[in-house]
Amino acid sequence: MLLLFGIGGTIGLLFAGRYVGFGHLQLVLALLGAQFATFIGLWLWVDRPIVVGTLLLAWGFLFLAPCVPLQTRVVEKAVDAPNLASTLNQAAFNVGNALGPTFGAALLSAGFGYRSLPLLGLALTTLAILLAFAAMLGSERGAVRDLTSQWIGSELGATPEAGWADVTFLALCFYGSDD
Repeated sequence: MLLLFGIGGTIGLLFAGRYVGFGHLQLVLALLGAQFATFIGLWLWVDRPIVVGTLLLAWGFLFLAPCVPLQTRVVEKAVDAPNLASTLNQAAFNVGNALGPTFGAALLSAGFGYRSLPLLGLALTTLAILLAFAAMLGSERGAVRDLTSQWIGSELGATPEAGWADVTFLALCFYGSDD
């Protein structure tokens, strides 16, 4: 199953790298919508190994593909310190990789079955979709508030759009790592 996830992730990175020019947040929202549907499928068919294998292939694709447009967006927005912004994205990804399994393990330890894990993914995907919409709307209005300025500092190139992208990226990492 992990091999299928990895194959899907590799294909997702290649796909997103090719199509990232169509709009960073628009691509992220489309991928999150598909991710949402994948979690519904996992919830419905968690007891069917062949279907789960197919959905894990899709999940791998949809888990890693948003990384490309988010990373591109952050680097483009943080013109004075793109390396620092890129590093913070990787740190957020690693935090998500640690917290996602922690949340999933907490559900399993509390007596919820494996069927509860896709529900956790749905909840965190919903949060990521809301953050991506907020980033897109705020970016269009020019009124996005920089939530990470206290971490990065405006003198290091943290623009409001980069701050929202960092927060959105963190949310993506949370929802995608509940295995």
